[in-house]
Amino acid sequence: SPVKKASNFETYITEELVGYMDKNYKTIADKRNRAITGLSMGGHGGLVLGIRHKDLFGAAGSMSGALDLEPLIAKYDFSQLIGDTAVTHFNWRSYSVLAIADSITTKDLRMIIDCGVKDGFIKDNRKLHEKLLSQNVAHDYIERPGAHNWTYWSNAVEYQLLFFRKFFNEAE
Repeated sequence: SPVKKASNFETYITEELVGYMDKNYKTIADKRNRAITGLSMGGHGGLVLGIRHKDLFGAAGSMSGALDLEPLIAKYDFSQLIGDTAVTHFNWRSYSVLAIADSITTKDLRMIIDCGVKDGFIKDNRKLHEKLLSQNVAHDYIERPGAHNWTYWSNAVEYQLLFFRKFFNEAE
């Protein structure tokens, strides 16, 4: 957020949280041993932070991700976070996964995208999948029966963990 510094999730996660984890826990501070994922808006965050910080994360995932910010910006009032864009010059499109993910920005980033077929965000997930396929970007894409709820996510997280385990094993 260019307006609310307390809502600066990008630097909180990529600088403060990662730095804290490396300082206080036994980690391997290397992108081959670090991944990020999330669900819903956090799924968007997992992919966008993975793309924007490939030096930090070697793999990124999304479960039921809200991958296109444009309809969300139109539907909800984000002005308290992004301010008047004519004044702040904040380019929210540079944070929208659907806008920034391509063969260049995702190079060397392992990705998993997972969404239930009855999820309201399935169209966004399919759009990203098709965009990545059209540009020959390697990624795992999963669609299964399910909706935007914990019943779906409690199962989807197992696929995410298997994907990341394989990624981490390759680093050994």
